Amino acid sequence: MVGAELGLRERKKLRTRQAVTDAAVRLFAEKGFDATTVEEICERAEVSPSTFFRYFESKEAAAFPEEEPRVRIVEDALRARPADEPFNVSIRRAALALLDYDIESGKNRDVDVRMDLLAREPALAVFSTRMQARAAERFTAVVAELLGADAATDLRPRLLVNLAFAAVNSAWATLRDRGPEEDLRALTVEAFDVLDEGLASLLA
Repeated sequence: MVGAELGLRERKKLRTRQAVTDAAVRLFAEKGFDATTVEEICERAEVSPSTFFRYFESKEAAAFPEEEPRVRIVEDALRARPADEPFNVSIRRAALALLDYDIESGKNRDVDVRMDLLAREPALAVFSTRMQARAAERFTAVVAELLGADAATDLRPRLLVNLAFAAVNSAWATLRDRGPEEDLRALTVEAFDVLDEGLASLLA
């Protein structure tokens, strides 16, 4: 369990960060990204501007969960891959490990609000894309290491990672179209099921 693994100080930090993120998302939804100030976010979350910038590099960043712990979850899941496990199984397991973490820790709350913001706020969409690109490069390095490949010359590591992102993003897009009452985990599993039909020949 997430809470059991963290000390009191770390849990307090997580609560503060989540309060700021919740405030930012709600204000962006109510007023729009450009019309919302850092000061307003701080007032809603009951924190000081200095606390805000201790946790977030920018106003855009406040709308998203902390990146580093989430990236490490995927990296750790990939590195825990049994030697005989097919890579399509490994990347599915890593993606679901991250999704389960997000669900357990509440980082996917207000899914419909967040998806609407990404669709109508260019600054948030650009920031999200940049975060995803950074994460993809790190995952590509791990997959290349496990394959014993050079990511600069072997396209397989980057292709595997990009396919995994495609499956996850497709699940999110389907959730957006069907509505937040849909099961995101089930949609993600379904996306990987479809993807596996093509990956089987690639990894043979």
